Parts: sequence; structure tokens; C-alpha cells
Amino acid sequence: MQPGHSLSLPSDKQSSTCLSRLARGHLKCLTYSEGNKIYPLCPKCQQHQASPERILDCLGLDRVETDSSPLFVIDFIKVNGFLDLV
Repeated sequence: MQPGHSLSLPSDKQSSTCLSRLARGHLKCLTYSEGNKIYPLCPKCQQHQASPERILDCLGLDRVETDSSPLFVIDFIKVNGFLDLV
């Protein structure tokens, strides 16, 4: 981001929490088994665990976009039905 430009952040708590959970890797659906993180299957591909990285990958997004375009990322997550996982 260029100096002097403002970053548009979501104003509602649900969206802010979603971005925070993606950044930390602690999603609502996260469980632990013998010290290992366990995520449910990705609802889109049904082949991999729905980790934060996998969710972004399935949506064609990356971590850079969570910082540079957080409103875009939130909209994509909501439209594609991932909000309940995050």
C-alpha cells in the first residue's frame, strides 16, 4: 500500500473476526486431535481439510489479498458459503 492511501476495513464484528481468524489460523471449525489441528473437509472441493490456506486457495485468493483487499475477501467468503467455517 502506498503512503497516504487508506485501507478499507470491514466495520461489522463478524467480518473483522473472520479476517482475524483467517490470519491466525484458528477457525470456528478447528478441532485438535493429539495436538494436531483438524479441519473439516473443504465444502467446495471435498478433497482437503478446510484450513485457512485451503479456503483461500479454493476461492482463488491469497494472503496478500486479505491485507490489501479485506472487503473483497469477506465478500468472496460470504458469497461462496465459507462464513460458517471461519
